[in-house]
This record gives sequence, structure tokens and C-alpha cells, in this order.
Amino acid sequence: MRRTMGHLSIGLALFLAMFASQALAQSTISGASTKLAPALATDGNYMYIAWVDSSTSEIYYASENSGFTDAQPVSGTRSDGTTWYAESSATPAWGYDGVSFYLIWKGKSDDPIFFSQMSDGGWQLQALVEGSDPSWTADTNVAPAATFNSWPLTLYWKGKSNNNIWTSTLNDLEAGWSTQVTTGLETNVAPCIASDPNGSEGSPIVIKGASNHYIYASGSQISGTDPSWVAETTEPPAAAVDIDGNTVVLWRGQSGTSIWYSYGAGSEWTRQATVSGAKTDLAPTVAIASGPSISVALLAWKNASDQTIKYVTGSSFAEIVHASEPGKR
Repeated sequence: MRRTMGHLSIGLALFLAMFASQALAQSTISGASTKLAPALATDGNYMYIAWVDSSTSEIYYASENSGFTDAQPVSGTRSDGTTWYAESSATPAWGYDGVSFYLIWKGKSDDPIFFSQMSDGGWQLQALVEGSDPSWTADTNVAPAATFNSWPLTLYWKGKSNNNIWTSTLNDLEAGWSTQVTTGLETNVAPCIASDPNGSEGSPIVIKGASNHYIYASGSQISGTDPSWVAETTEPPAAAVDIDGNTVVLWRGQSGTSIWYSYGAGSEWTRQATVSGAKTDLAPTVAIASGPSISVALLAWKNASDQTIKYVTGSSFAEIVHASEPGKR
């Protein structure tokens, strides 16, 4: 059950009071260089980040184990012995079906969507997101998004030639992807599905409006009063469900490079605030999970002033949003 705003208010007041005094140091993904936003994934045990290399357009990823490991390409070997590489011109998306992690991405020079399942430390042969009866192929001109709330994996994407958001599920007990259908939602940038690996009520869909800069979570506009404010952005938002069941939405401000956030419950949202020290010119990415042994929260972003990727980790979202300037504690 989602936590109410009344229950959240006391903890939030304490949380906001700690902004100036408690912080985590930012870290940098070693060797990463990108012109696009990165993508995070975690199930509470394993933590991953992926990005598109600024020089080659190949997708790289790294895993977290007391700091992210060296970057590795998303690639594999075909049956004829040749090597394939995942390449894209948009931010990739992570998905998780309760057992396996998947990476989903738009093609580099065209618009079909590809996917690959992580298996035994490697990647299965890349394949198109497509189906038959009737025949269809998923096409987009921006980044896709996928669920983290167990099987089956559900994919969302903005149509190539319009603002409609489409969806399809990957049921590994059947043959491939279910027939694509529209959701009735529209956006002119990438959609966002909240990272929610332990969710039981469905992952919130968070989008920027197709004809405005407002942000909506499951149809509810993110805004508040006292004082009056409205969440606005020109980039895709990021979202997760925290360990207390609250939806957390982050976005790059409509002007400037600050990362803003708000907690939501129903149609009520806490006052917007900025993540201390975090600056980006693109979309942020967030992942939160409560695993069998640990609770973890990650926030990452492309740095506003260069092509590096910055990130912070903590045991909860309330901890990571105290991100400081590098080197401060």
C-alpha cells in the first residue's frame, strides 16, 4: 500500500533539515564518456549502469561492487563466430523480470528497438522487439523504457512518427513479444517507468506532456502549493518507488542545470527541491531497491560541463539527494 503524505510529512521535515549538513560525495564512472543520459538498474543485489559512448555510439555498462567496475561493451558472439555490438543514438533502458536483467535500445542509424538478456555474465544475441499476427516492429526516435516489477517484462516507447506511447510484454513462456498496443498516453520525449522491483500495484508511468513542459505521474500533474510550484522540464523525467512506497520523481529544470525532485502520493506532492551539487544538461536516472540483504538507492547523471557521468549511492533516496560537491562529506 502506498504511504500517505501525512505519514511522510514528519520524515520529510527531518530530511529537508539535513540538506545543508549531511551529504555523500559524488563519484565518477571511470572511463565513461557520453553525450547522452545514462541508465541505472538494481534489484537490491546487483547494480548496473549503461551509457552510449560519445565516440563510437556503442553501449557500455559497468556493475557496482564497492564502486563501479571497468566499462565493458554490450556485445556477444553470433553463431558464425562474428561479434555484434549494441549501438544506439539514444539512452538505453534497463528492464528486470524478477530473474534476469535486460537491456533495450533504439538502433544507432535507424529506429527499430533491440533487446538483449544478460545471461551468465554475458549477453544473448541482440534481437528486434517485434511480433506477428499481425506483423509489427517497435520503432522509436527516442529512448525506450521498461519495468522493474517482476515478470513479465513490459516495454514502453514513444512512436517513431507520433507522440503515442506504445507497450508490449515479453513472456518467456510464450513466443516472443505480445502484440503492441497504445497506452492512451502521449509525450514528445522518452517515457519513464518508475524503478519498482518490489512493486505490487504496478509501476507508475511518468511522462513529460506532449504539448507542454509539465510532468505527469500516472495522470497526476506534479505540482504543489505553499508556495505554488509546477514541475517543468524539456527532458525525460526519472522516477522510482522508494522503500517506503512513495513515488520519487526527478527532473532537470526547464531552465538551468539543477536536478529537482519531489515525493508523491496520489495527487499530492512534496515541495520541489534540488539535489545538492548535481548539475546536468540532460535527464537524470535513478534506481531504488530493497533486496534480501540490503536496501540501495542510486542516482546518476551526465555532468553538465563535460561528458563524464557522476553518481551517488546510499541506503535510501533520502540519503542520496544530499549529494555534495566532489570531495565533501
